[in-house]
Parts: sequence; C-alpha cells; structure tokens
Amino acid sequence: MSTEGGLEGVRSGRLQIGLIARPLHSNEKGKLVYHPVARSMSGVVLHKSLPINNLSEAQICDVFSGKVKSWQDLGGNETKITVLTRKRDDNNTATFREKMTCFKDLVITSDAIALLRGSEVLAALDKRPGTVGITNLGSSFRDHENIKAVAINGVSPTVDTARSEKYRFFNERGLVTLGDPQGLTKRFIEFMATAEGRKIIGSQGAIPVR
Repeated sequence: MSTEGGLEGVRSGRLQIGLIARPLHSNEKGKLVYHPVARSMSGVVLHKSLPINNLSEAQICDVFSGKVKSWQDLGGNETKITVLTRKRDDNNTATFREKMTCFKDLVITSDAIALLRGSEVLAALDKRPGTVGITNLGSSFRDHENIKAVAINGVSPTVDTARSEKYRFFNERGLVTLGDPQGLTKRFIEFMATAEGRKIIGSQGAIPVR
C-alpha cells in the first residue's frame, strides 16, 4: 500500500495504523499522529562487474541527464550507460531530488528505460551490466547478488553513515494513527522500539530510529 493509501485508510477508519514512507506534511497533521520508526536508504545502484565504486554528485547528475554516455568516461570500461528509471518518481528518486542540488530539477535522459516497479528495476540491474538506477537499499536490494550501491562523494551507504547523516540519501518510514494510539495499536508501536522490534526492522535493511 502506498503512503497515500495508508493515510486515507487511517483517516477513514478502515485502518487502525498505517505505514508511510515520509513524515506528515503540515496540512496532513490535524488528528493524525506520526510515529517515526526507521530510516530507509536510497542509493545509486549498478552491476558489480563495473569497476566503479564512487561517484560525485555532479557525475551522478551527468549520468542520469544523459550528458555522460559511457562508463569509460567515469573510470569504468567501454560499456554504454543505460539509465533505468520508474514510470513516475518514487520515494527513492524524490529523496535525490530533495537532497542533491543538481538533481532537484534534473530531466532524466530520454534514452532511459522506464519500468513500473522497483522490483523490476532491481531485476534489470542484476541481469544487465551497464545499467544504473536509483533504488531502495533494503532487503530486496540485498536479495540480488550482482549489484552494488556506490559511495557518493566518498561516503558509502551504511548503517553508521546514515545514522550520523554523513550519508544523506535516506527517507524516514513511520506509522500513523488517528489520535494517540490505544490498546493493541499502542502495544505494537511500543514493541517496535524494543530490542526484538529493532532487530526485525534491521533484518529488512532499515535503520531503527527509536
């Protein structure tokens, strides 16, 4: 379910609790209460066969805009760059637009291959050397053994760098309730902050914030 679906489900009373991929906007608060749970990293992902492990922000923007068309220009081999994107911006791309200055209003190259789901982007990255995409770095990313996330400006996406915010490309995941949580809903939210709850969050590739 999308963030909007989670919000609407809680507002309408169909859901006692909703999972959303960002904090509430100021005009959404009202009776809704937001409970931060985890940080979820996004990253620039490519095939492990490419000998490239770090890109600057400027290089990333040059790749996604189509200004640079070969990995050789970035220290790799003579492989054509194929940009993979989503048919519409998702939370991962939105994170880069928000936090990377040159990406804010960047127009993705018209040569990019647009896919519907993040899982399709990951599968294509895993099978096709030369491709590059922006994806979530959670458990689905770790299920694909042929891909890697590059460091950005020399900072690798790790639990420690995201927690310290040295790695800036993450979004916050949280739970939303209608008013203060009660009963089982309250107990569930409290459980998420326990050692066992934090372990479950970490097993999904996210970083607990409570």
